[in-house]
Amino acid sequence: MTAKKSLMDRIRGLSIPDENGCWAWKGYITSNGYGQIRIEQPDGAWKTRYAHRISYEAFIGLIPVGLDLDHKCRIRHCVNPDHLEPVSRSENMRRSPLMDRQSHKTHCKYGHVFTSDRDARGRRTCLQCRKRLNKEYRERHQPTAAKADGPEPRTAAGSLD
Repeated sequence: MTAKKSLMDRIRGLSIPDENGCWAWKGYITSNGYGQIRIEQPDGAWKTRYAHRISYEAFIGLIPVGLDLDHKCRIRHCVNPDHLEPVSRSENMRRSPLMDRQSHKTHCKYGHVFTSDRDARGRRTCLQCRKRLNKEYRERHQPTAAKADGPEPRTAAGSLD
């Protein structure tokens, strides 16, 4: 009977160190680029988990509740625990190169220059378009004279007035 490998040995065996210090996962990789590994639970059941999370927990410790692991190296299939950092979801998204795909743009789609300030969601705004949208919203939602008087009275169907 063979002895069970420790989780750390399994992770080392399923990854290949590269020249950048990354441990490239050579096991199953999901369509979004993250490695996966099956691990045995305390009750004996097997569960598939993300390999980078298991690596961090095996080599460093538990991931704090409410935090994501950020790949500082930006390589999703890297499982080197030194390349992983627990951060808030918003910080992880802020660091992502995918989140600032529009930073090179200086004008909105209508040709207006973006203002330097950002809206509540962190997006750059076009002052002219924002003013136009606010005006259209007010026009739709403010009562007009006809709405203020109420609807016109209806007559009974088939009656002659």
